[in-house]
Amino acid sequence: MNTVHQPDREQVSRHPAARPGSARTGCVIIERRDAARNRRRVLDAAAELIDLHGVDALTMDAVAKHAGVGKGTLYRRFGNRTGLMNALLDAYEHDLQVAYLSGPAPLGPGASPLQRLLAFGRARLACTQVEADIRLAADGSHRFGSSYYLAARDHVTGLLNTAGVGDDPYLSADAVLAPLDAALVAHQLHDQGYSLEQIARNWETLVGRIFAATECASPNAVPRALRSDEYAQSRGVVSGFSLPPSVGSRA
Repeated sequence: MNTVHQPDREQVSRHPAARPGSARTGCVIIERRDAARNRRRVLDAAAELIDLHGVDALTMDAVAKHAGVGKGTLYRRFGNRTGLMNALLDAYEHDLQVAYLSGPAPLGPGASPLQRLLAFGRARLACTQVEADIRLAADGSHRFGSSYYLAARDHVTGLLNTAGVGDDPYLSADAVLAPLDAALVAHQLHDQGYSLEQIARNWETLVGRIFAATECASPNAVPRALRSDEYAQSRGVVSGFSLPPSVGSRA
């Protein structure tokens, strides 16, 4: 069973409000090691319950019992069920962000913008397949203003800028990210009957056409099809990327 990645060391956060069990120095919050271990145990327990029984089993009572902590501690730490689900999503997103900012290529630096974008889409979809139920159960009304969405948008914007794609790279980045939204992917998987591979290949074709259109618009450019090795590298990133808990264990 994979577990939520939380380093066994002091955790540093820049959240404006200090967490319980943390010491505050300026705007930097240092979380005690014991508090970090307890947080990790709770998130691992929540991930296991979702693995075994689905998101409906994620109640504060069940998580407290599975984690071996008091329910009062859980409420003080996360506030409520939505707060717990958002903390679990935060752990998922943190791992993905580290991977695309500093992990190995093609998801991380070292590959072409197109290869990195395709790898990002594959990794994002792999996470979305697992997270969709959690995201839909949590309050997702502000997800487009979340720090992780904005970080992903900046990442995609940078790749598009490097490749010279789009008149407005921020709007183009939103357009590229929109098909990867958890609610839409969940609808395509569960209501329309598409497989994750079909969704991924369709998204890759869309991205390939955007890049090809830019190449055609360049002086003396010769359009090219998306190479098979670029598809292969993007598919391989899912097995190479250390995904959050549940990946590979739920269809």
